[in-house]
Order: sequence, then structure tokens, then C-alpha cells
Amino acid sequence: MDARTEDIYTQGHIKGAVSFSVEKFFDKIAEFKQKYPENTPIVTYCSGRECSDSHDLAENLVNAGYTDVRIFIDGYPLWDSEKNPVEK
Repeated sequence: MDARTEDIYTQGHIKGAVSFSVEKFFDKIAEFKQKYPENTPIVTYCSGRECSDSHDLAENLVNAGYTDVRIFIDGYPLWDSEKNPVEK
């Protein structure tokens, strides 16, 4: 799950990632819970180690009942620099 803003997400994101800006968590969580059960494995990421959005999103998801939440600490910058699949 991409915790960055939707504008940044559209500029480039990990292939297959769901856009879920931490800023809009409370607006989007009900719809998300209808699509994804609480035992869904989730990895959050943002703009790297200096960005806290992935941590905040992960914490919010755990507080919403999700039980398998992990954080990709180095986020999109590392993913992209390693030439892994991205979408733009």
C-alpha cells in the first residue's frame, strides 16, 4: 500500500500497489475493509526512511483490526533504484 499522496502515487508507484494516502485514511478505511479482510497481508511504503507516512498508515491499519501489516522501510526510492517493476 502506497501511503504517499495520490498526486505522488500517479507519478510512479510499485507495480500493483494500492494508493492509500495516510492523510485520507479515515475517509477510505470503510471501503477498504469491504474489499480486504482483516487477515490480508499488507505492506506499506512511502518515500523512504525519512518519511513516516508508511509507519502512520501501518499503525492506523493495525488499530483498524488488520493483523498482518509490515513496513517497507526504504520505500519507493529503493524499489525504483533497484529497477523493480513500477507503474506510472
